[in-house]
Amino acid sequence: MTIVKKLEDFLKGNHVTYDVIDHARTFTAQGTAKVEHISGKNMAKVVMIKSDSQDLMVVIPAHRMLDLQKLTAKIGQENLRIEEENEFGSLFPDCELGAMPPIGKIYKLPCYVDRTLLEHEEIFFNGGNHAQSVKMKAEEFRRIAEAEVGDFTV
Repeated sequence: MTIVKKLEDFLKGNHVTYDVIDHARTFTAQGTAKVEHISGKNMAKVVMIKSDSQDLMVVIPAHRMLDLQKLTAKIGQENLRIEEENEFGSLFPDCELGAMPPIGKIYKLPCYVDRTLLEHEEIFFNGGNHAQSVKMKAEEFRRIAEAEVGDFTV
């Protein structure tokens, strides 16, 4: 098993230095952090949001929770809600359900990143499946993600 080709091609095309980490299958970001022996502060998780008009990707540290009021205030859209996995699975046809990488640009989705995730030297995230993670410098992630950064969590 390897990280999804779309992600691998994107990282290589953007000259990103990264490592792929194989681990036991996990189904939560906190669970992945635990088996990788890293802090949830460094493990990115994706929360998919539905607005009136589109799907949005929000990337937050595994140990924090999304605050919809903060997100609403930041992006200026009303009626935001967290999507269920069965609602967004078709947006990531090359990924295992719930294991999409946190780079909305790859999937043509608006992306928002909580600032606390970028306060650390390295971040980890799903590589498109539940048994591999990608490790990279947070500054590199910020550069390639081209996401709007803000305070979206508690």
